[in-house]
Amino acid sequence: MRKLPLLLMIVVVAVSGIAVMWTPVAHAQGGALPLNEWIEGTLTADSYEHTYTVTLAAGDIVLIEMYPALGTFDADPALKLSDSSGALLVEDDDTVGLGAVIVFEAPADGDYTVLATRALGADGSSVGDYILRASQITPMTVGSTTQTTIYSDDTLNYPSVSVLKPDTDVTWAITLTQVPGPDLYANFILQGGEDEFGFQTTLFDLDSTAGLTSATLNVNLTGGQIYLLLVQKAFFSFGLETTEVPVTVTIGEAAQ
Repeated sequence: MRKLPLLLMIVVVAVSGIAVMWTPVAHAQGGALPLNEWIEGTLTADSYEHTYTVTLAAGDIVLIEMYPALGTFDADPALKLSDSSGALLVEDDDTVGLGAVIVFEAPADGDYTVLATRALGADGSSVGDYILRASQITPMTVGSTTQTTIYSDDTLNYPSVSVLKPDTDVTWAITLTQVPGPDLYANFILQGGEDEFGFQTTLFDLDSTAGLTSATLNVNLTGGQIYLLLVQKAFFSFGLETTEVPVTVTIGEAAQ
C-alpha cells in the first residue's frame, strides 16, 4: 500500500484518563475461545501450538491478540487464522513487539480456527506463558474516543489496540493526548495495509513523546482498509519518577 501524507500539529492541553486492565479468566491449551475475555496458556517444547475455535457471524470484525504473559519475555507469539475448511486466511508475528495481532472481518457465519503458536513454529525455540483474547469490535470513527493507561511497572503494561475502517477515502484528525511524566510516556503507532515485501505499512510511529501533551495528526485513509492504532509504553520510557500516565485517543474530522 502506498504511504499516505501526514500533517503533524502540536497543541497543549490537560486530559484525564482511565486505567485498562486485563483479567485472565482461565488457563487453556486450546478449545473454544470465548469472545472478549483474556485466557492464559503455556507454550512448551512439546506443546508449541494450541488450536482454538471462535464462532463468528458474517460481517463480524474480530481483533485477536496474543502476547507473552505480562512481566515475561520468554514466549515469542505467532497467530494463524483459518476457515472451517482449513484454508489459511491471515497470520501475524511481531506486529506489536513480541506480540501477534490479527484483525479479521468474517465473510460468512461459521467456526474459525485460531492457531496460537510461536515464531517459526516447529523450527522455533521460544517457550513460556502467553495471554490470548479474541474481541468482537466496532471500528473507531469520527467522534470515537478510547482511553488507556501506561505504567512504569511492566507487569501491568500491555498494548492498547484500536481499529479504524473508514467506509470511503477520508482525511481524519487523530488526536493523541497524555499527561506524561519526565520519564514515562507513550508510543503511538498507526499501521495499515502491507508494503511490497508483505510487511505492515506504518503511517506514523511517535516514540519520542517525552514532554508531549497532545498531538493532532491529519491522516489520509483509504475506504474499506483496516488500520491498527497502537498505544504502548515507549521503548526508552522507564518511569523512575512517574508510576502511570493516562492516554486518550480521539477521532475527528480534519480541518479544511
